[in-house]
Amino acid sequence: KLGDVSALVALAVESGQWDEAVALARKHPQHTAQVYLPYADWLAVQDRFAEAQDAYKKAGRPEQSVAMLEALAHNAVVEARHADAAHYLFLLATERYKAALAASAKTDIGDGMGGRKSEGAVAADASALRAFQATYSRSEIYYAYSIVHRYSEEPFTTEQPETIFQTCRFLLARTVREPPWGVSKVNVLSALAKQARTLGANKLSRYAFERLAAYRLPPAWRDQVELQSIAVRARPFADAEELLAVCYRCQTTNPLLNSAGDECVACKHPFVRSFATFEPLPLVRFTLPDHIFAEEALRLVGREPRPRAPPKRSQAQANPWRETDTGGAQVLSLGNGNEDLDDGIDSDDPFLAALLGYESAAATATGGVSDGFVPVEVDETMLLSFKKEEVFVQKWQADNPATWAWWKNMLPEITISQCSTCHHFFQGEEWEFAVLSKGACPFCRTPQDQSDA
Repeated sequence: KLGDVSALVALAVESGQWDEAVALARKHPQHTAQVYLPYADWLAVQDRFAEAQDAYKKAGRPEQSVAMLEALAHNAVVEARHADAAHYLFLLATERYKAALAASAKTDIGDGMGGRKSEGAVAADASALRAFQATYSRSEIYYAYSIVHRYSEEPFTTEQPETIFQTCRFLLARTVREPPWGVSKVNVLSALAKQARTLGANKLSRYAFERLAAYRLPPAWRDQVELQSIAVRARPFADAEELLAVCYRCQTTNPLLNSAGDECVACKHPFVRSFATFEPLPLVRFTLPDHIFAEEALRLVGREPRPRAPPKRSQAQANPWRETDTGGAQVLSLGNGNEDLDDGIDSDDPFLAALLGYESAAATATGGVSDGFVPVEVDETMLLSFKKEEVFVQKWQADNPATWAWWKNMLPEITISQCSTCHHFFQGEEWEFAVLSKGACPFCRTPQDQSDA
């Protein structure tokens, strides 16, 4: 019949003429769901999952997109495609987070004047962020385990021993409790024991072999583990100093294994790792005070700082050496006590000076017991002293600065790059290599402009 658009759309869908069906849906939006829902199903069958995800959204069926991603992630783990599982879990976390925020915005009435959100909406957004970060963390574990699994199953590997070593340390710290389904702690401990022994981390290697001995292993594995365990016991019970991680927040040298997680044993600052080699990066977390908004902080970073007056020192402070005559012996000493030494120190970096007081800040925030991580709170002077290329922001919710995480590179000579989609950090050269070789972020697979590499 002339003018029967619905029948024409149904004919195009039934015959698989998707270009014509999509054109009709764009021209007649009332038939969008009639076209895009079967089109999404067809795309999923054709393994065009990214396009199917968009089609489900256009059809107004985001729950179908979530169900598809859940099935894809599950199947990827079953088939030992852990990198794909990490990718689908990241997409799943993002989809759920967007859906939760949209639902919160739809039900929120705010203050009735278009102002701030209600307390219920704020709590719902915070809950959605925690759920997102839980799934996001699980995707990171699967991504890291894909490196260890390839090393364990394939006869040859292109990964450096240091990469396998750091990846195993990351996995053990993230799986202190039960690891996610499909992640084998036996493979992680086995790879860690071998690479730790190769790199001179004898103490950690012995620990890994002892943990392996507690598992039920195949006879061939057990003989090999026992032999290597005996061999490592003949070495000094110590780890090579160059392998020990130093916290860039408090300068504490950390052991290679921390049962509390991937954090500093002293200040609890989390270690931020490059998601290519899993080496720790020199990034330190900071927060903004209530009177400095995110937009103002971004404007302050990179500006020319106000001139600072040089510190006034007395002649005694300018020359901290002290000469004393005791018992007929002349003694030359540095300072006249700890206070004089402290007075003789001038830190030109206000942020570095603030880092030195992390213990008192943590104790104040936790009621006198320094048992939790407390980020450094910056002021205008510190922000003005920062260079733009040294500051990184993880914008978990672009329109809600309360969810942003702020970081500063403490070693500017080390170039750091950040993916704007998944917010992971990489060493500059690693990021350039990934973009030039794959044209995308190695974790979230978002296409990147190679001119920016």
